[in-house]
Amino acid sequence: MNLSFGALTGSLLVSGVGFVYFNYGRKKSRPLFLVLGTLMMVYPYFITDFFVMVGIAAVISAFLYWSSRRS
Repeated sequence: MNLSFGALTGSLLVSGVGFVYFNYGRKKSRPLFLVLGTLMMVYPYFITDFFVMVGIAAVISAFLYWSSRRS
């Protein structure tokens, strides 16, 4: 794991948002939020570039927003 400031800040930010999605999915019984929240908590361990990490999180968040508006 890369210990640069950007990687640590990005992983904390993305994992924190993933934790919020996970808790929301658990409380509201929404499995898509559970799965993608878990994914957002785990993948920062494997991606070390800040912009790639935040970009993936933005795509996942946009997908969750879009899917919640459709249903």
